[in-house]
Amino acid sequence: MIKYCYHCRECECMNNDKVFQMDFGKIYGLLLDKAARKGRTKAEVDEVICWLTGYSPEQLEAARSSGLC
Repeated sequence: MIKYCYHCRECECMNNDKVFQMDFGKIYGLLLDKAARKGRTKAEVDEVICWLTGYSPEQLEAARSSGLC
């Protein structure tokens, strides 16, 4: 099992290539599914993603539908 080094916040054995290659639409769908299981709405998910990324709702929708990777 690969562990993350919390002390220095770096670990050469940590490989995030799979995550960075995932389609944003797929990740967005997974986030919506998880939010729904926790009783949250699509609007709440969109609000958080826009806050984190600095995207407007229109830019978020364009990224989701464009297959941004």
